[in-house]
Amino acid sequence: MKQPSIRQDEPQRLASLYQLNILFTPAEERFDRITRLVQQVFGVPIALVSLVGESCQWFKSAQGLTADRTPKEISFCGHAVYRETLLEVSDAREDPDFADNPLVKGEPFIRFYAGCPVMHDGKPMGTLCLIDTKPHKLTESEREMLQSLTHWVETELRISAMGDVQRQLIAELGESRRDAMLDPLTQTWNRLGLDTLFKRELNYARHSRQPLALILVDLDHYKAVNDRYGHLAGDGVLKEVVARLRKILRPEDIIARFGGDEFVVLCANSNEQRLFAVAERIRLTVSQSPVRTEGAEISVSVTLGAAWAEVNEQTLPADLLNTADRALYEAKAAGRNCVQLLPVTADSTKN
Repeated sequence: MKQPSIRQDEPQRLASLYQLNILFTPAEERFDRITRLVQQVFGVPIALVSLVGESCQWFKSAQGLTADRTPKEISFCGHAVYRETLLEVSDAREDPDFADNPLVKGEPFIRFYAGCPVMHDGKPMGTLCLIDTKPHKLTESEREMLQSLTHWVETELRISAMGDVQRQLIAELGESRRDAMLDPLTQTWNRLGLDTLFKRELNYARHSRQPLALILVDLDHYKAVNDRYGHLAGDGVLKEVVARLRKILRPEDIIARFGGDEFVVLCANSNEQRLFAVAERIRLTVSQSPVRTEGAEISVSVTLGAAWAEVNEQTLPADLLNTADRALYEAKAAGRNCVQLLPVTADSTKN
């Protein structure tokens, strides 16, 4: 197996990549929108925005693949980054550079690969790539289409769409600390990330004199999904639910995995009216169509408990969380698949 070569300007390339502050950050709809389109236009099972770091390639967006990274030495994208041109492998089993690659001999059983380098600051940061489990060959018009879509990724790299609080945290933390704050399955913030961001959002709300809202999103009967369809299907449901959340929330809204089947959405500058509208939109969007997994279509619904507060010096994260939890309890008692809102009151801050 041929490993990716090291570029002569590798230190400078990596410096440009790290300055983007995008490695090990939550998935974003603006990139997922591109990989979904690639998947549909080219009719392939896997489409990725892959960023090639020093020791691994990490996926900012992944369709059709559960892993969030692979070692650089076995990556196809590492070769494309070195070449700085579109790399196309029609049948990896017949290619001497890739035939014995573990990604060819084992999962995901790559046969066809096409990766177009994503450029920034004159250097390749990674690729927009498509993968098939069957041999394939691009037409000239398809190559042009892939290059055009890659330019879209490059444009998105130059834009920071997250809210101020998330951008500041990402800029302050190193890669390993950011990595520790991500949920590997859903590519949202995990509980540690939520705890860190929650305190910052409260401080921001205090200084800006804006309300802060929190939504607890609980999947209905998730255990039954795992019991009937298996844990892999259950994982697929969680990923799809989060993908649907990203489509309808603002870039500055914060999504975090709070527990096994429970998520938190933090909404800055949201009053009661907007909070109900957002929560109800989440409920309808999640349940509008079944989640398609391998061999099954699974109907999914969510129950939501939400809380909002006019933040002051005494407001704590626990005030919003506990109030939202009480609202969630009331929504479940009302029959699930519904929304319940409660305000944070002076009494709730004493508990």
